[in-house]
Amino acid sequence: MRVRVGAVAVALLAALVATPAHAEPLPQAPASRTDPAAPGPFAVASTTTVGPCRGPAAVEQTGEARRDRVFAPLECTDAAPIGTRSGTGVNFYYPIDSGRTHPLVVFSGGFGANPGYFDRLSRHFASHGYVVAVSYQLDELVPYSTFRGIRRAVAADADRRSPLFGRIDLRSVVIAGHSYGATNALHAADLLGLRARGIATPAEFSLPRGVRVVGVVAIGPAVGTVANAVATPTLVMSGTRDIVAPPREIRRTFDGIVDAPAWWAVVRDATHLMTLGPVAQNTQAGIETAFLDYVTTGANCARFASSAWPADARVADAARNPRARSAECDPLRAVR
Repeated sequence: MRVRVGAVAVALLAALVATPAHAEPLPQAPASRTDPAAPGPFAVASTTTVGPCRGPAAVEQTGEARRDRVFAPLECTDAAPIGTRSGTGVNFYYPIDSGRTHPLVVFSGGFGANPGYFDRLSRHFASHGYVVAVSYQLDELVPYSTFRGIRRAVAADADRRSPLFGRIDLRSVVIAGHSYGATNALHAADLLGLRARGIATPAEFSLPRGVRVVGVVAIGPAVGTVANAVATPTLVMSGTRDIVAPPREIRRTFDGIVDAPAWWAVVRDATHLMTLGPVAQNTQAGIETAFLDYVTTGANCARFASSAWPADARVADAARNPRARSAECDPLRAVR
């Protein structure tokens, strides 16, 4: 779970740069009107199951989580690491509702992370009206998992046998991640920004037809992450107790985002692995959920597009770049 290779991935990333039709489009579900930090109004289903993490690697990572003040037992799927099945795949979490479309969050974890670690946070996002694709690839250095998650979501949305058939708003996609998964989310957005400038990038790092990425959430990205071509509204998070992705280092990643609105938040007493714990103890989750609502529906605009940012007493340090400071609220788009 520790982050060690940001500079290596930057070099690899640099080396790489040399809508399904439905009979009747469904209306988009409105953003949840509950507290973003509290459970949302939707019941949630998933394509995977989790259980107690077992084995020597689980013992080691549980100890690591406890040292980072995550005392609830970690939860795992049967995927590697920890599990015995493939370390590459996509798990979906989605609201159980009555026939509306929902924005998509494609989420990637860091090195050594079992996808089950993000079950709690994924269920939280889904309860607020999001389809979440937890896309994973064991120890990847470039963002294959982000684009794989998007492609799998496109396929599920077009598959009449899928519970997600016609339920995903592919014009409202947020790419997100934790630790090195946050680095991969930023690198994916960076590649999309380069392509938008007319710079050729590998085909596997392009969006399927009809897909639009509207935001990026980077939770504790790797030290040294460079994302200077990002052209999508981005939230970069850290915590005052994060010794893996310390704020003084991660701030440089935020400062490098100049072509898109960007927000920076350091949550008081938050650790690097807090994301793995119960959402009730994850003081970053409410800010992340509010940002999802903001970039997908315009909700919480007064929080992000005004001097009220961050509007949360638990935030020890916050900033907005010039593009974020010049953002304005659209009263016709905002739903609350």
